[in-house]
Amino acid sequence: MNYAKHTHDCLVGAIRAMTPTDNSRKPGTYFTRNRKFSFEDVILHLISSGRGSINEEVRKYSIANGRNVCEAPSKSAVCQQRNKLSAEALPHLFHAFNDCFDTELFHGFQLLAVDGSELSFHSRQLDWDAYIRSDRGKKGHYAVHVTAVYDLMTRKYVDALIQPSRLKNEHEAVCQWAAGCRSERKRLLLADRGFSSYNFYVHAGNNGLDFLVRLPKNQAEAILGKEASSSLGETFDTTVTRYLVRTRRKSGYLHPEEPENYRIIATGTQFDFLEAGKPGEIAVTLRIVKILLDDGSCEYLATTLDASRFPPEKLKRLYRLRWGIETSFLHLKHTIGCEYFHSCKREQIQQEIWARMILYNFCMEIARHVEIKKQGTLKYVYRINVTQAMKVCHEFLMATAAARECMNVEAWILKADAVPIRDGRHYKRTSLSHGPKPLNYK
Repeated sequence: MNYAKHTHDCLVGAIRAMTPTDNSRKPGTYFTRNRKFSFEDVILHLISSGRGSINEEVRKYSIANGRNVCEAPSKSAVCQQRNKLSAEALPHLFHAFNDCFDTELFHGFQLLAVDGSELSFHSRQLDWDAYIRSDRGKKGHYAVHVTAVYDLMTRKYVDALIQPSRLKNEHEAVCQWAAGCRSERKRLLLADRGFSSYNFYVHAGNNGLDFLVRLPKNQAEAILGKEASSSLGETFDTTVTRYLVRTRRKSGYLHPEEPENYRIIATGTQFDFLEAGKPGEIAVTLRIVKILLDDGSCEYLATTLDASRFPPEKLKRLYRLRWGIETSFLHLKHTIGCEYFHSCKREQIQQEIWARMILYNFCMEIARHVEIKKQGTLKYVYRINVTQAMKVCHEFLMATAAARECMNVEAWILKADAVPIRDGRHYKRTSLSHGPKPLNYK
């Protein structure tokens, strides 16, 4: 089976299953007349575009589809066709394409990670919701914040919420996702310290979502109580039940005999289940684990996983898998080129982000089925070079129909430099500032 061709057919099939006029900003009006760039062309061009200018990317797309110069649309025509797409068109395609493939399970769970990343862009509009002032006194820039959910086993994006940077709220984003993530399969979400909140815990519990979240020390002590936390020792694994309320009137408490187990949600704190100042309470059961790291420091984890199946050492190894979403952002931004936008409008910036995530999933779906067989004479186990594999898959998508028929994608991926797997290596993480890339269509 030519898996690359099968993946391409799934993508094209998902696009053709969409009704063009229903996925436009004016249903019944847009995409009803014949144009040089049809609805399918606009979508495929968005997904396959690279870092080049619009003219350059249109030329590549037209040549790949056997069109001559007269049949290729102008830059203005491409922008006009893009403006006709509705805000839901690309997200709908993203989910429809994902549904074409099965997921892999980890101990019976679909293993997910959530994290956020910022993408900067140029704009000629006064889009103050997306404007960020520079902390060094220089001219600011515009940016959007992407909170993404990533499948760690299949190495593909599952969902995302895109917010203007000044209005970003990762707490709200993960709660919004958890509130609508009902699924027949069991899901386990790994999250960093920025996503921990009582609001998320309740949303996750109501929707059958298990989680493993890293906690700041002060938040862990607030859940346990400072005295209880200090009396538990250097490491511990304890399960507690806390009653969440939004009023200090103890007369309305349902468990007055356990005053130490009540936690009051402050008025300014987002909590979707109780109105501020009103009676009522919600019980939350959490397992809090304090683990000791190799360097002598300690971390706190909150989870709903069973202690018998997932002891602290296993939780420690499990949480390390969350790093997969960090490396995915690296490939999404630099290998796929998500930082190189072809527009200055926030609505079209969001279009391109969804298109890049579809391209990322397309490439990873093909690449993850390519394995390097271990040879006994080699010191290390080798894996494919993900960067080169994604470039090969991208070239496959942009190739002509005749070239795709004879292109052996797996062989080209294996021909690229393989990467040895060296466990236990540590690198100091450096933080680099990234400004907006120049507009490519100038």
